[in-house]
Amino acid sequence: MEQRVKNQIPEDKLAMLSQIESEEKYRQLFNTVTDAIMLFDAETRDFIDVNDAALRLYGYRREDFLKLRHQDITAEPEKSDASIRPTLEGKLVRIPVRYHKKKDGTIFPVEISASTITLKNRKVLCGVVRDITERKQTEKALRESREKYRMIFENIQDVYYEVGIDGTILEMSPSVEEISKYSREELIGASVYDLYAYPGKRDEFVKALLKNGKVTDYELILKDKNGLHKYCSVYAKLSKNEDGIPEKIIGSMFDITRRKQTENALRESEAQKTALLDAAISRIRYVDKDMKIIWANKTAVDASDMAQEDLVGKTCYKIFAGRDTPCENCPTLRSRKTGRIERSIMCQSNAKGTKGESYWDTHCVPLKNAAGTPESFIQIARNITERILTENQIRTLTQELMKAQEGERQMISRELHDRVAQELALVKIIGEMLLSHHPDMKPEIGEKISEMVRLIQESIKAVRDLSYDLRPPSLDEMGLVETLSQYCHDFSENSGIRVDFSPAGMKNLKLDFDTEINLYRLVQEGLTNIQKHASASHVTIRLVAVSPNIILRIEDNGKGFDVQKRLANLTKEKRMGIRSMDERVKLLQGKMALQSKPMKGTKIYIKFPYKFKKGQFTI
Repeated sequence: MEQRVKNQIPEDKLAMLSQIESEEKYRQLFNTVTDAIMLFDAETRDFIDVNDAALRLYGYRREDFLKLRHQDITAEPEKSDASIRPTLEGKLVRIPVRYHKKKDGTIFPVEISASTITLKNRKVLCGVVRDITERKQTEKALRESREKYRMIFENIQDVYYEVGIDGTILEMSPSVEEISKYSREELIGASVYDLYAYPGKRDEFVKALLKNGKVTDYELILKDKNGLHKYCSVYAKLSKNEDGIPEKIIGSMFDITRRKQTENALRESEAQKTALLDAAISRIRYVDKDMKIIWANKTAVDASDMAQEDLVGKTCYKIFAGRDTPCENCPTLRSRKTGRIERSIMCQSNAKGTKGESYWDTHCVPLKNAAGTPESFIQIARNITERILTENQIRTLTQELMKAQEGERQMISRELHDRVAQELALVKIIGEMLLSHHPDMKPEIGEKISEMVRLIQESIKAVRDLSYDLRPPSLDEMGLVETLSQYCHDFSENSGIRVDFSPAGMKNLKLDFDTEINLYRLVQEGLTNIQKHASASHVTIRLVAVSPNIILRIEDNGKGFDVQKRLANLTKEKRMGIRSMDERVKLLQGKMALQSKPMKGTKIYIKFPYKFKKGQFTI
């Protein structure tokens, strides 16, 4: 049937139908291709036809695009004209990169294939254009990536390497020169075994790598070009081919020689520190803020009857003092509050490693964090029991000696007052009687007797003054306050130095013999020192009882002195005044503070505890 229809259609009509069918197929192919295709007149450069891909690429409608010329879409007119010439000669021209522009002015890269065809007796240029923007971006990113890799490879501090399973060095970053003293070029192709200080370790390394697939922080000892050993920390992993067979080792390493040297030095230092601390006779403990033991030296460990590891975590006062609460006057508690080094003399009756009552000179050193807050402490406790007992014995002996001295003074004072002074008074009376009963004696004899009576009177006064100084009788008769008041008045008259004595809280206060005589001697010694050395015109003395202490203050307006220099030269200058006062204060279990500056006078502040009886304390 179809054949009959064809036979009935004239041949010219068949040709026309065939052409139409061919053009339709061309048009389908033309618009289906994803690359832009454009046809333009070889002479005028006017566009004849473009496919849909070209319209999408350049952003034009078909009727607008066909009004353009080739020069309207190129961003490089001169280069485009140069490329068209060989095309007109019948050559197929391929242009890898050219820049075109879209309707909105966007410049973008394209790849072009161009050739010449004859269409209806005229030369037509056919150009196939492909947008290569993404490819160029990818190429740019690849170049940047390669450049970054090159920069990293050349400047990385760690050494990047690639080594064959057999040990052949395939790649090394330039930083290897810093470690090995070899250049990268010298090492590539060489055997890694030559770099090992102990080549057998290479096999152990590979064995571990084959077992685990990778190793991290693996320490190796390599040798550099000069034969010096270098410690290196190595990261490595296996690189396998498509069949899963290991073909090379890749990884990085860095020099840890300094770190190892520091660690070795630190270990040696720790060993020396431990040896020194263990050799110390003091008990040394390192505790946290809760006073739990972190570390203790051998002396402390031995005293605890425990092993070092058993001590760790135990509370110091429970182990060494047998207490459930911290010790009284604990320096660690104070150091935790103040953040300073604290010290205490502590008495313990049941300290580990001692019998009976013991005394400890204890220091606490705070260890602070970055914020300056104490978070751990060093406790140093030295047994000073023998020293304290010796000092107590010396103090007791000194007190007894002073009591004996006062007793001797009292006896001598009584002997001078009751005997020598009385006998001198009798001799004086006899002399006066001779003068009054023998008026006819020769004048020269009377003058001699009168002179003798005068000298005897002065001797009586001197003996009574000496007796008073040795042991003022008024101390027993009138008490301390009246005696000191009278003494200050007499001292003022005799020396010309005005003395203001003011007691407070001493009324009805019955002091024991030792306290009374020592307070009297302190005032006596203080005024004597002022008279000898101060060149003062005025002295103020304050004696105050404020439970639980008695306070004595002596101030003068004299020339003063450098306290530190004076105390340092006490022995050299053989001045016993300050030392004698300090010794008496210690006998009273008190403290003495001395303040003075040249031309600023001197202040002596004495405070000691006293057990007041009920009803004695009155202001």
